[in-house]
Amino acid sequence: QPLYLHAQRKGQRLPLRTHPSRKTLGLMSTPLSTLIVDDEPLALDLMERYVLRTPFLRLEAKCSGGAEALEALAGGGIDVAFLDIQMPGMNGLELSHLAGDRTRVIFTTAFQQYALEGFRADAIDYLLKPIDYNEFLRAAHKALKWFSLTREKTEPAPSAQAHTYLL
Repeated sequence: QPLYLHAQRKGQRLPLRTHPSRKTLGLMSTPLSTLIVDDEPLALDLMERYVLRTPFLRLEAKCSGGAEALEALAGGGIDVAFLDIQMPGMNGLELSHLAGDRTRVIFTTAFQQYALEGFRADAIDYLLKPIDYNEFLRAAHKALKWFSLTREKTEPAPSAQAHTYLL
């Protein structure tokens, strides 16, 4: 059974699913592997709780800095990275450029002045702190949708496998 949260918009209560739709579930048999990077311990713990609460995400690593995150990304198995932007040493924007093509980035920051740069880095979303679970979930659903569409395109069409055409 999907769990529904409610978002407020113009006085309406809108359902927000924490579980993906059946169609998306059919395309995504395994959860998205997730990395969290933030130099603030409280923000790191909050994001960890959000990831663990979301059934279609699997926490692979949580890191407090860019160098540590690079090690986690080195294996190439991270689908989604939630990156803080302003961190000592390597910032989240720099890290996003080193993450590789497979990893999709969602920026989590208290500074809205980096939003344009964030989207130029092909981020799936840009979340401003403080981040509530509904905002987090919307961004996570965007990542899930991106991966389900990408994986759907890479699978050959059934009709192409089932028929042989003679000319």
